[in-house]
Amino acid sequence: MGAGASMFFGDLGGNFKSRKDGFLDIDMRSVRGNFNLSAKYNIYKWLAIRTDFNQAQVVGDDAFSAEYFRRNRNLSFSSSISELSLTGELVAVNLLRWRQLSKLHFELYGFGGLGVFRFNPKATLNNRVYELQPMGTEGQGLIPGSKPYSLISGVLPLGIGLRKLVGNTVMVGVELSLRKSFTDYIDDVSGTYYANNVIREVRGDVAADLADRSLNGSGAAGTPRGNPGENDNYSFIQIYFQKGLSNQLIRDERQAFRKITNKMHKCPKFR
Repeated sequence: MGAGASMFFGDLGGNFKSRKDGFLDIDMRSVRGNFNLSAKYNIYKWLAIRTDFNQAQVVGDDAFSAEYFRRNRNLSFSSSISELSLTGELVAVNLLRWRQLSKLHFELYGFGGLGVFRFNPKATLNNRVYELQPMGTEGQGLIPGSKPYSLISGVLPLGIGLRKLVGNTVMVGVELSLRKSFTDYIDDVSGTYYANNVIREVRGDVAADLADRSLNGSGAAGTPRGNPGENDNYSFIQIYFQKGLSNQLIRDERQAFRKITNKMHKCPKFR
């Protein structure tokens, strides 16, 4: 199990960039928390498969951005994320086998896989919280042939981690991951503004006010509201605790370590 911080990389919020620049566009005021449960099966000493369940919160707020277009757009959102993934884990460096660092018992590894997650963007207006997807803020359901976007999407978890053995079957570690999603609507923003008077007439005042909150009234129909060229992503930094259900792998590691040390201290043969 583990816990840590969640960061959102999408159309809303960000720092001083005008596009989605990932870690270069981090806005620290939008960092929120996450929680993780996982199970892992070790195939070899250097290879494992694991399944993870992550529950996280992500937010984005144009008021946090130093970039003019975003601040003037003045949109914001928050969403919970429930993610289930299956990944492969590859140990890149096992410091248990490094002679001079053998007592540290560290492992450096990478992982990648495929998952699915559910999101539901919401925004606050006049001290009330509204779900944004049913509002059709970019004309979904009003434009012929369009429909509301799905609240379920695929995701590619990619990351690196460092862990330390602290007992025969216990490890503690830290992971940094980027979750590349297959949707551009985690923050309810992707394309262009739709005619606000039509939204107001069909969906009501709340939907119209949530669709265009620009400070100078620049949300004219057809003008950019987001960047449809890149999907939304999010990231986790997690500290975790791992308890082995079997100490077989640990015994194998210690046996390998003994073989190395025996070779180091083996007496030479004399003829």
